[in-house]
Amino acid sequence: MPTRSYHWILAAVVLVGGFVAGYAMSGGASPKNGQTVSQSAGGETAESASSVPSANASSEASSPAASSQEAAADVVHRFPLTAADVKETMETAAVAVTEDGAVHVAWASRVEPDKWQLFFTSSADRGETFATPRVIATSDVHRVTSKSRGQTITREVRMMPRLVSRGSELLLGWVEAVDGNTAVQYFVARSGDGGQTFSQPVVASRSEGARPTYTSLAVGADGRIAASWLDNRRKTQLPAAAVSTPDGQFESDSLAHVPESGKGVCPCCPTNVTFGPDGSLYLAFRNQQDGFRDMWISRLPAGATEFEPPKPVVEPTWQFDGCPHDGPSLAVQNDRLTIAWMDARSGQPRVYLGQGTAALDGFQNQEVDPAAIYSQGHPALAAAGETLLLAWDEGVGSPAGERSAASDAAEAAAPAGHDHSGAQGSTAETSRAIRFAQFSADGKRLGQPQAVAPAAGVFQSRPSVVVHPSGDIYVGWVELGSQGKSIAIARLKREPFPTSVAQDSSR
Repeated sequence: MPTRSYHWILAAVVLVGGFVAGYAMSGGASPKNGQTVSQSAGGETAESASSVPSANASSEASSPAASSQEAAADVVHRFPLTAADVKETMETAAVAVTEDGAVHVAWASRVEPDKWQLFFTSSADRGETFATPRVIATSDVHRVTSKSRGQTITREVRMMPRLVSRGSELLLGWVEAVDGNTAVQYFVARSGDGGQTFSQPVVASRSEGARPTYTSLAVGADGRIAASWLDNRRKTQLPAAAVSTPDGQFESDSLAHVPESGKGVCPCCPTNVTFGPDGSLYLAFRNQQDGFRDMWISRLPAGATEFEPPKPVVEPTWQFDGCPHDGPSLAVQNDRLTIAWMDARSGQPRVYLGQGTAALDGFQNQEVDPAAIYSQGHPALAAAGETLLLAWDEGVGSPAGERSAASDAAEAAAPAGHDHSGAQGSTAETSRAIRFAQFSADGKRLGQPQAVAPAAGVFQSRPSVVVHPSGDIYVGWVELGSQGKSIAIARLKREPFPTSVAQDSSR
């Protein structure tokens, strides 16, 4: 029997478990002294040196007991979100590291019913402690109303912060409401002092009516910045991107694909961009063509102003009438392009890894963990020298074939009119964990996947992964447990991982 995708399963488990009702009745529990909670891999907790503004600290950071799985994390920090963030399923942590070894994290939180805030924090000691998170930007919640399948649907445009680094420089991108909340724009700001200060933000989405959503950000070896998003200038969702001049200014943007059908691409799956060694830009997106929701990639050659026609990563594979809210992730090593994505061709969401040439030819695809029995999604890639690092979220729970009240409730909870039901699966998942694996440059998996910081009854989703040249690897994600929702950041144990790698933090 088909079930809804795991982001609806997550919401349903919370409802079935009574967390939302209990949380609302209690009004939320504030962290002691506004402090976050740090947890070691062994489950011991200690107060971190970081704290969050009281307006953003409406639930105590969870410190769940470790499950029976061995954790790959060396240290974990959690930054509490608000009660209003509990129902949010698209925002996640943005993570970057600078050449001095500092770790930087950004995220968005709904601090009021109609107000987003963008928070930022850094660690100068390899993630042992974090500075007090501070607000970088505030935005009204921008809502868009449209007709879908005969019903009126209202959607919210999110801030979706993105964070990348180049040497000692940080680049922070986000979406913000402008002109009295009549429109939104994609902004990018620079920092050359480790995030202590940021420049006046510049607008990446230059075209009128762009209404950027589902964004990505990358920086090239020459300092040029690439921003991508799903664009609405033609009244349907289309992938678009802008590339800055070397001084960081965006003069124009362009659409990467306009389907002949006029229907647009998959409307709610994030885009992803990365630069190739020759300066070409690659933009990956989930297309919708003839009923199939597969991954495609467009290339903008160095010096060009228009994208080449996109190419599919796979032949028509996943036929599905819906949007899974699950985008691709790209990495480039020399002339090899790697993409990770989720589809449910087998009937259950699985993560795949595909590798092709810089010319987007000859993609060879594989499932990242054929032995897994639970649903997977939201892959995040990083290139580390001759190694590929991959993080994703994966269900934990009952054996395949069993259903739970949560699965049934998930189907009933999905909104009408605009189908975000995602992939069809049959496992009853009681929690969700971030998993991590390494691959060689030619796609061979190195060892077994590991759970980063598993915890019984806790749902972890939408990871980010970055690596420092020293070999430090950091993974960020969103976590929902019985004590609230939080942004989590973990430093992985160094022993199993490379000790000398080069960084690619595009995300």
